[in-house]
Amino acid sequence: IEHANVKDFDENGAHGKSGRVSVEDCPFRSEVAKAFVASAAQSGYPYLDYNAGDILGVSFLQAHSKKGHRVTAGTAYLKDVRHRPNLHISTRSWATQILFNEDTKEATGVRFTKNKRYHTVRARREVILSAGAFETPKLLMNSGIGPAAHLQQHGIRVLQDLPVGRRVYEHGGAFGPIFTMRNGSPAEQNLLSLEQVLTLDEYLRFRNGTGPATSNSIESLLYVKSPFASDPDPDLPDVEVMQACGSMSFDSSFALRTAYRMPEALIRDYYGPLVGVRNFMFLPMLMKTHTVGRVELKSRNPFHHPVFHYQYFEDERDVEALVYSIREVLRIAEAEPLQRLGIELYNRPLPGCEEFEFNSDDYWRCHVRRQTATFQHQVSTCSMGPVGDPDAVVDPRLRVRGIGRLRVADVSIIPEPPSAHTCAMSYLIGEKAADMIKEDNQ
Repeated sequence: IEHANVKDFDENGAHGKSGRVSVEDCPFRSEVAKAFVASAAQSGYPYLDYNAGDILGVSFLQAHSKKGHRVTAGTAYLKDVRHRPNLHISTRSWATQILFNEDTKEATGVRFTKNKRYHTVRARREVILSAGAFETPKLLMNSGIGPAAHLQQHGIRVLQDLPVGRRVYEHGGAFGPIFTMRNGSPAEQNLLSLEQVLTLDEYLRFRNGTGPATSNSIESLLYVKSPFASDPDPDLPDVEVMQACGSMSFDSSFALRTAYRMPEALIRDYYGPLVGVRNFMFLPMLMKTHTVGRVELKSRNPFHHPVFHYQYFEDERDVEALVYSIREVLRIAEAEPLQRLGIELYNRPLPGCEEFEFNSDDYWRCHVRRQTATFQHQVSTCSMGPVGDPDAVVDPRLRVRGIGRLRVADVSIIPEPPSAHTCAMSYLIGEKAADMIKEDNQ
């Protein structure tokens, strides 16, 4: 899958060199990232390659980029094959229903809209769904495949009773804590705001694969094992802490605050005092959550998004795991490499948490609940499993149970929350699905 250029770990045998997806060290590393990795190493976390098996430690981010430019599935896979005569790509299209022969229970095609008109595509061999952890289950349920009682509630004729959407896992987390820095290098003063990073000079540096615009914004990762983990394996972490080179004070474009629906009062009162001040933030993320949710139909209207039922911290152990990881960050922050930068914990109480003593465990519990973050890693809504698994929607060859000529090939098939981001798994599922489809259609 990957074509890796990871300087410190290129020779450990864990990375591919002939794949389509470029994976590399970010060309730009701030002094904060270097100091944090060094401080974590001094605090007992080994410096390691988190893509080589053992992940309990600290490392710089390995990014899907090439010379600092983002690599996507489109640039890695589609760019070179989009003109093939047997491939037709329909953009700005919305799939509304899978079509079936109800006598044989086989998929025969897909109905979709484009430019306000309905179209039908017939499948000569099979239909493959890759709409993601929300839209794939929605499309299945709207087409009659899902929990019978739920489909009947919406007046949908049941073709196959399956636990579609009955489980969903997510890597929930939080924004914070934030640190300010007194002794930053003058060469990195352009990290104070988005406008300073997007100047013409910085754009030209970016074009050449250098400068802060090549940063992923997340620069390094710490993997923590909390006492609240569900897995007893002492080497399997349950929290990933991401070190970001800035905070919401960096973004004056409204993009981040809009994406995360942050109230304007929060931006003004909490992040506002940091504008023009060099600061950076940590984002702890649960990898092995105790919380389980579900995805259901809002209605039978195919243009309505599904309902995502997920109480991020329904299980108190998830809160405690994040608080534990924050305590680890604060402990690491006392190490000499970070202290040399003159860092201080930003001690302005988060609005809504003023009643708690700042930096107490109760304060951080409140902070986590009020600064909850989603990292868009939802999985398991169309879980894969063996014959007889009551939670499985697809079999090990990704075929929808009880239905012919229909597969699912996206992260909705992942049975349990992975101890990693889901991007690489998306590529892996696509590659493996392609192999199986070719094998089954020879």
